[in-house]
Amino acid sequence: MLDSIQVKLAEQGMDVKISWTGEGWSKTYCVNGARLRLASKKVREVLQSIAEAYLPRTASIATYAPFLRRLASEGENLRTALFSAESQNTCDLQELLNEQPEHPEPRNLRVYSDGSVQVPWNFVYAKDSNEIAKPNGTIEDFNDFWSSRFNITIRFASTDIPPTKPAVRSKIKTLFALHERRYSTAAAIIEQDHPILVKKANAMLVHDVGYTDNWSECQIKWKKILKDDSIVYIFAHSNGQSLFLKDEEEIAIEEKDLFELDPNGFLKIFGKHADNHSATLCFINGCRTADGALGEGFLNVTSGHGFHGFIGSEAEISNEWATKYAIEFLDRLLSDGKTVEDAYRELRPLMFPMSLWYSCFAHPKFRIAEG
Repeated sequence: MLDSIQVKLAEQGMDVKISWTGEGWSKTYCVNGARLRLASKKVREVLQSIAEAYLPRTASIATYAPFLRRLASEGENLRTALFSAESQNTCDLQELLNEQPEHPEPRNLRVYSDGSVQVPWNFVYAKDSNEIAKPNGTIEDFNDFWSSRFNITIRFASTDIPPTKPAVRSKIKTLFALHERRYSTAAAIIEQDHPILVKKANAMLVHDVGYTDNWSECQIKWKKILKDDSIVYIFAHSNGQSLFLKDEEEIAIEEKDLFELDPNGFLKIFGKHADNHSATLCFINGCRTADGALGEGFLNVTSGHGFHGFIGSEAEISNEWATKYAIEFLDRLLSDGKTVEDAYRELRPLMFPMSLWYSCFAHPKFRIAEG
């Protein structure tokens, strides 16, 4: 039985080199890069369609049901693209990965990518999509997707250094960069049914160093806590290439630097020097943070020195869902002392189904505890 598996992806010409390692075994092969990218894109298109179906407040928990077979089909195509090595037979490897654990906890799958392709690993489908059962509106509908079969974390480089000790709660700093109008609207809607959640969020917003609604002030505030252990929360809109703290059509030419941030700008603001020994975790919300140029930019910075990664979504989900998920996640880190892994797994059933859209690009053992 395989309890922990590691996979590395790296661009190699027109192909993507994939290396799998388990206890006492390893397997390496190349697959067609264009085919893998297209399969990943197709999965995310279905995820986006489902997310858009949840925009009306009248949507039910089972709104995803009409899309599930298509999602499974594209997930199966993604699995085919991942194992379609033309020079080697990968059937034995797939059988190993399909083995069911003897204990109830999913196995760990640690992914290390060079950022050349962002695979939506949670939605690889393990079976024949033509045989998928009729959905019943519970999380069991996703049992045959890899999100249920593995604890999946994705990192940018293979030199992944785990946290040596917890961050100290009394010393942790928080910085929130908000698309203020969208966030305020979402918070007002959430407060009608979940006032305690908004109360928790308000407490976070006034914590040192608080929040900002533009990137210039964000950079100033970040410099103040650059050498402190910290949580950075970004609630922004994205077009797949940049992060916006104001809707694009509302931004004047002279305001672009204030409200628009591309991957190079992200590195400019948040990069840390080698002599900086602080630890930071990012939560990046309200956009497709796992895809395209932004995904590579986030992976590059937040898997680098001084960072333990980020939590991001595979599709642009509604502001209310995004805000609720973020508050619940950050509260578990900042107040309850949960590890990233514990908070992430705990929210899967609690915030179902939109919790499934989130991927963990953070070190699973990062946590904040009393000093």
